[in-house]
Amino acid sequence: MPTDDPTDSPADLAALRAIMDGSPVVVYAKDRDLRFVLSNTKHRQLLQRPISEIIGRTDGELLGGEATEVDAVSARVLETGVPSIEEFSLPLPEGERVFHETIFRLQDARSQTIGVGGIATDITRRIELEAEVRSQNARLEEALAELQQTRAVAQEAERMASLGRLVAGLGHEVNTPLSVAALSLTVIAEAAAHLSHALPAALSSQTPVSQALDQVYSSVELAQEQVQRITSLMHSFREVAVDRVHVEARTLSLGEWMHLTHQTLQPVCRQHSVQLTTELDHDSTFRLPVGILHQVATNLVVNACRHAFDSYTQVRRVALSLRFDDDHLHLDVQDNGKGVSPSIRPHLFEPFFTTTRGNGGTGLGLHIVYNMVVGTLGGTIECTTPREGGARFHVALPFSPEALHPMHKVAARVELGIDLPLSLWAAFASDLHTRATQLQRCTSDAARAAIYAQL
Repeated sequence: MPTDDPTDSPADLAALRAIMDGSPVVVYAKDRDLRFVLSNTKHRQLLQRPISEIIGRTDGELLGGEATEVDAVSARVLETGVPSIEEFSLPLPEGERVFHETIFRLQDARSQTIGVGGIATDITRRIELEAEVRSQNARLEEALAELQQTRAVAQEAERMASLGRLVAGLGHEVNTPLSVAALSLTVIAEAAAHLSHALPAALSSQTPVSQALDQVYSSVELAQEQVQRITSLMHSFREVAVDRVHVEARTLSLGEWMHLTHQTLQPVCRQHSVQLTTELDHDSTFRLPVGILHQVATNLVVNACRHAFDSYTQVRRVALSLRFDDDHLHLDVQDNGKGVSPSIRPHLFEPFFTTTRGNGGTGLGLHIVYNMVVGTLGGTIECTTPREGGARFHVALPFSPEALHPMHKVAARVELGIDLPLSLWAAFASDLHTRATQLQRCTSDAARAAIYAQL
């Protein structure tokens, strides 16, 4: 009797076989023991085996231990009936290949489980392309990070150069009237002193002349204090605009440098009741910019002494440590004080930022350090909060003198207005002559530096 079941048609069975063997993907079937009972042409080509060596064997027997995962998944599908869609990496004769494989349970016309079937697509090339894309993306991200870092360095260089030009210009513009004001105050004070000697009879404590001279003395003293304060501030401005070209390096052992620095910093630490400790990983000799390195360490320790211990009752400690690796010298200054709040930390190295504005702070101390470390020495500086509390400033500097390359150089030019009174020009010239005479008589660098600091 004829039937409507198309599977009974030989033509349809032949067509199904042709479709399976012509398929560009792997098609197979396994019995309940997970042994192959069907293998299409693509499957045989990948295994490089004839059909007689495939039928009746498992994946593990054909491909070894690395294929046992496929057998395990097939067994789970056979038991649960839930299809599995996974990726498998299999060792084939032509090399390791990755397959996207769907495994499903097979049933006969009576709904009896007879085994599992599978369809697998070779996605090795896709995986390779994805890996290549990821690698390209990683390289692009690295290039972008380098570009951003280069741009940040360029912006920092331009910012430092602009700041240097601004400070240098401001310094030269202010120094001239400041020097004139200081000399004028000196002239006034000397004139008042001569006047007091010339009029002894009229200078009883109750006379208007005496009272006027007292006012002159007090006003001149107050003005001189303010001029001195401005002069100190201008010296700080000059340090901000430090010229990277004049970085002198000399050969020195780290132990010797640490000893000298400890001796130099002890007085200021005792003044603030701070215990200073130093630590050197191990001694060695390098060619270092000793002066700037000492100034960086000094500024950081003094900053800790002044700002880390407000109303601090415990034992005050500041630790200065020095170590080096293959390319950098690492300087750490750590205190056990109140620490730095997260809101302040991003602004620590900005010029003119200070938390003690009303107590004489100018906000230039840490910025000067930043300018020396980053702008002059090509290093890095950061502030962190240690687990034990307080604050730690970490400075990393390259050893080699080749790393000390110029970033900017500001030309110095002093201009004096020609419309100044002749008397002040004379006083200015006289003051310069006096200081030149003092310099000739000086026998120590410290004395000369004190005179230069007043110029």
